Amino acid sequence: MRSLPRWLAEAVLSLFLAALLFPPNLLAQQQQQQQQQQQQETTITGCLTPGDRAGFYTLREEGTGFSIPVAGPADLKQASGNHRVRLTGRLVQERGGDLFRVTRVEDLAPTCEPTFPLAVSMEGIRDVVGRATFGINGGVGLDPELIYLGAQGQFGPIFRNTWFRPNFEFGFGELTDRVSLNLEAVYFLPVIARGTRTGREDVLSIYLGGGPAFQLSHRNFEERDVNIDFGDWDYDTGLNIVMGVTKRRGLFTELKAGVYGSPSLRIIVGYNFW
Repeated sequence: MRSLPRWLAEAVLSLFLAALLFPPNLLAQQQQQQQQQQQQETTITGCLTPGDRAGFYTLREEGTGFSIPVAGPADLKQASGNHRVRLTGRLVQERGGDLFRVTRVEDLAPTCEPTFPLAVSMEGIRDVVGRATFGINGGVGLDPELIYLGAQGQFGPIFRNTWFRPNFEFGFGELTDRVSLNLEAVYFLPVIARGTRTGREDVLSIYLGGGPAFQLSHRNFEERDVNIDFGDWDYDTGLNIVMGVTKRRGLFTELKAGVYGSPSLRIIVGYNFW
């Protein structure tokens, strides 16, 4: 009886030992953990300087001017003399604050131009606002007094810091019902602020804007079980101006006023989905 070739026997033994030491489900879990870690990692670029403790450093981020504490491999120390660097890693919460845990350091230049705290670039605005968001909203209106429910989208930039922000509103009250399609554009001011949590989704942005409103309204009321109708739905056009504070993902608040043919004032609160 012929024996198996030595190389084939060693290969079979290796596969057997690998199956014992690394079961398929364990390998799948390790691959899944690696993929999740890679998906959570992000990249930031800016000026790197020493921090207030050994092994910790501060990165002044390009585009936003944020000061971000960082820690990680020994390569950080070599680039901490105000070098321009690109860091890959994850934002985490440690000791009650944000910390960027670095996994990779790229030294881009031995010198770095100063980035001031409020020096927000166009790229920084794009990064924190996002190119496309969707959400829902609700609020109250005055003159006429209505409760509003609606939805909105945001796409851009269409020009510099300007995004297209169409939204739909349905308002209902004791006397008046109103349906409105608003085709608004908003300009994001070059001022942003961080919230209490980590990540781009928690950055606050301020915007101003306005646009035309296309409206259908209807008036009626009920008295002693008798419905009194003032007529059919009426079509009208108007002009809105708007100011708000928003996150790319999360709650936002907005003040909207009509300067022509629209309700005089609306206070709106909503939620943006990614």
